[in-house]
Amino acid sequence: MDLPQRKLIWAIDPFEEDVTFRVRLTQTLKTLSKRLSLSVEPTYVLNLAKENELEATHIAHSKHYQQAAMKAIKKNIEPIQGVRFLNPKVLFQPDSSFSMLVRKLTEYANHSGAEAIIVGTHARTGLPRLLLGSFTESLLLHSQTPVITIGPQCQTHPDESQREMKIVFSTDLTQDSERIYPGVLNFAEKIGAKVTLFHVAPHRVVPVLQSGSYLLGGGWVGAPETITSEDTATQELLRQWATRGTERGIQVDYELEFKRANIGELILQKASAVQSDWIAMAAESGPVKAWAIGSITRHVVRNAPCPVWILRPSAISH
Repeated sequence: MDLPQRKLIWAIDPFEEDVTFRVRLTQTLKTLSKRLSLSVEPTYVLNLAKENELEATHIAHSKHYQQAAMKAIKKNIEPIQGVRFLNPKVLFQPDSSFSMLVRKLTEYANHSGAEAIIVGTHARTGLPRLLLGSFTESLLLHSQTPVITIGPQCQTHPDESQREMKIVFSTDLTQDSERIYPGVLNFAEKIGAKVTLFHVAPHRVVPVLQSGSYLLGGGWVGAPETITSEDTATQELLRQWATRGTERGIQVDYELEFKRANIGELILQKASAVQSDWIAMAAESGPVKAWAIGSITRHVVRNAPCPVWILRPSAISH
């Protein structure tokens, strides 16, 4: 019996005019396709709200829009070399809300056995985001399949498919973060990457004041004047996590940060300092589950210099 083909879903908008992030996204597709032997399935969720249309008219429009979408997708992927593309997929969703469009995509990803969903984001802020909503943020909130985001700040690297890659894994060392760590190690092993465990030591008062979870909610931490026994225990825990990787032949180092600064900004600074190719984060973390994408994750996704890989602990299966 033939094994099912391992694939990555590219959540493509074939009618998007602003494609500034497309070069970096294409480079990421090539890297994953080559190093993980993944095929890429361009998938578009087509909104076809019926409203008061007659059923026959709606069906005729559906066929017309599907043909137009297919043509646009093929035009987008035709120039891309070095990626194994599967036949494009157009999904129909009669509801135009972001949540329903995302549900359609995530249900398809789950049922089709996709390894991950990759999506580009404009990183809009302020009024444009309020008016247009955010498909990517809704996807991060609801997807059980790991999500890879490519933002406008992502930089390209020459010969990415050949050189040693680097992953910064931002961890709060909670149970949720520990559950996704084996997935990060597996990914690092398959692509031949070095891993940096990065943990920001919170101020003793801040976790009590923050809403949501430590990783996803709130943002500011303080630096204690001296290293306490708790900090020593944290360093030892990071060392143990690193050892779990080195025992598998993966190069893993770690850093415990004490600076008084925005956590999201510290993660970005670390990724830039080590010239990271990936930032890995948990979609939910801490003793209180986040019901909305928090400020730290949002800040990192919008401003990261490299792709951001968001994993949901409850869905880790490989």
